[in-house]
Order: sequence, then structure tokens, then C-alpha cells
Amino acid sequence: MSYSSNTLITPTLVAQMALARLRNNLVYPNLVHRDYSGDFQNRVGDTVNVRIPASLTAYKFSSSITTQDTTESYVAVKLNKLADVSPVITSKEWTLSIKDFEEQIVGPAIDAIAQMIDSDIAATLFGNASNEVSSTSATVSTLANVADVAKKLDIAKAPNSNRRLVMSPYHKYRYGLVDNLAKAAYAGDNDMLRRADLGLVFGMDTFMDQNTPTSTATTSGTGVTNITVASSSDADQVDLTAGSAATATFKTGDGFVYVDADGFGTLYRFTEDVTLSGSALASVAVSPAFPASISATVCKVVRNGSSLGFHRDACAFVTRPLELPQGAARAYVASADGFSVRVVFDYNPTYKYDVISFDVLYGVKMLRSTLAVRLVDGTLA
Repeated sequence: MSYSSNTLITPTLVAQMALARLRNNLVYPNLVHRDYSGDFQNRVGDTVNVRIPASLTAYKFSSSITTQDTTESYVAVKLNKLADVSPVITSKEWTLSIKDFEEQIVGPAIDAIAQMIDSDIAATLFGNASNEVSSTSATVSTLANVADVAKKLDIAKAPNSNRRLVMSPYHKYRYGLVDNLAKAAYAGDNDMLRRADLGLVFGMDTFMDQNTPTSTATTSGTGVTNITVASSSDADQVDLTAGSAATATFKTGDGFVYVDADGFGTLYRFTEDVTLSGSALASVAVSPAFPASISATVCKVVRNGSSLGFHRDACAFVTRPLELPQGAARAYVASADGFSVRVVFDYNPTYKYDVISFDVLYGVKMLRSTLAVRLVDGTLA
């Protein structure tokens, strides 16, 4: 969609473009329990109650029935995540450089927000999953590991419908070479392939998403699958302990998922190669900045390959429309199908540039950790 003049670029139009792009680019929010209400506009820090689907038990009838409460329970979720992208556009850029506003401005901004939301949900699932399957081979000829994920969901009594498997790129191309998965991927229409839907495998709708926790290192370090992490004196560093694994190593791009007191998972990456000395090492560089005053906490290590098997009700993505700012005359909130995007136009007269702010308010909450399974790489042969 091209525009020859910025006179056509309004907050309403931009918000509608942004919303459409967001809905088309998100993966994980469409696979987990989603809660949305447009009745009230909210602010960062608000708490909302999310309904959890009822879980009932069947009893064998003898002489009388056994009654049970069918009241659905609720869980409080903080709307404490605000994904924001605020590009600056100068008057010169408006005049000379902006040829396609949607592709040059809206697209990159919304793609970044979508990646943040997907990453937050994936890390929360990864860090909280009660079950794990460890792969011990980098070259597989069967889907045995994938079958083990489905088996653990069976054992956890996850409902047969709404089961998902989301692979990292490493696992997509590892297991994608297996004949059965390749056939599933190509059994369907072209729209299925465009959605990165790999088909139904062992009763799980299977997808690939680049934001599934995985290392960016060409070859990961070795030694441990769990690491004890604590805050260091610098926000860009952590202190590590790995039990008796004195020779554990991590490569730049490896990482770990830290789960906070609210159950929210965050992926942190090492920004330097690490070799533990005597099972511990202080002041290891990481990104993003690690919270202060965090005592020793066991975290899941993130290496090259991972996948997440889960039922929809394992995790909730909660979003609400944001309040319109009182001091901004040009702002609009677009909402549809359980998603909402706010767009605010502002002008800085001192430096003579426009700021176009895109933001989405949301919260992520683990509901049932027993309904999630990690498929991770152990010591690969």
C-alpha cells in the first residue's frame, strides 16, 4: 500500500494496518488459551481474572451419584508486559524516503512486537513445562522423540483435541527429514504451508516458530541441562553454578530460561563463551539485563535444538486494549479477534521529527504445567 503524501497517514489507518499484520504474524497466541475483553481500556500493571476451563471427574455409578462442583475457576493475570516500538520520522524522510509506509514503517514495527510476544509465551512454556524428552542424536531416522512427547501428554491426560507441537528451526529440519513428517507437511493445501503448519503428527498440530527457545550458536556448549543462576553485581552479568559438572561449557548464543515468581519465563543468552571452573563461575555476561537481587534459582539451559509439546490450556495469553493518552490528540486503538494495537502520533518541535508509537498490552500466565512437554537436546551423538 503506497502513499505519495503523508496527509493520508492517520492513526486510525495505521492502527488498522498494524492490527492486520499482527494477527497474521503471531504463532503462539493462536495456539494457547486466549483471553480478551474490549469492554474496558487498561493500563500497564492492571490485573484481570482469566477463566480456566473446568476439569470434571467421571465416577462409576453404584447406588447413588457423586455430585461435583462445575464452577469454573479463575486465575489472576497481571497485564504487565507492554511491547513498544516507536520509530522516528523526520520531515525530510516524509518527503524523500517514505515510499511505502506499510512496508517501511508498520511492517518492521509490528514484526518486532510479534516476535516479542511469541518469545514470551514460548519461554514461559519452556521454563514451566513439567515434562521433558531428551534427544541424544543429532541425526534421527524416526519420530521416536516426537512420539515420546505425545506419550507424555497422554500420560498427563491432556484432552486429545487442541494439542500442539512447535519446533525450533533446528528441530524442524532435523525431524522434517523423517519420511512420515515430510508427508504430513505436504498433505494439505498451499495455505497450510504458508502458515508454517507442518501437519498432524501423533495427534499434535505441528508448527515451526523461530521464537521457540534455541541457541544462536553454530554448535552449543555441553555438560548440563540445568544451571543455577543468581544476580551478579552488574545487571549485564549473572553468577552460575552447575552442581558437579565442572567441565560444563556454554557458547555465545546459548542461554537459559529464568522463571519469575509470577511464573513468567524470560530467555537470557550468554554474550561470551563460558567454561565453568570448579562447577561455578561469577560475572558471566548475558543479555538482556538480568534482574537484581535474584537468589540462586535453577533454570533450564537453552541449546541448539528444542520443541514444545502442549495442550492449549497449558498457558494463557491475555490482552486488553490500552487507554488512549490524554495528551495525544492523534491516537487510535484497533481491536479485532482478540487482539489490540494502539498507535499514537506525536511531534517533537525541538528536533522537528514525528514519533509514531506502536504498543500492545498483554500478560502471559502458565495455567497447567503438566500439560506442557519440552523436547530438548541432551548430549548429542
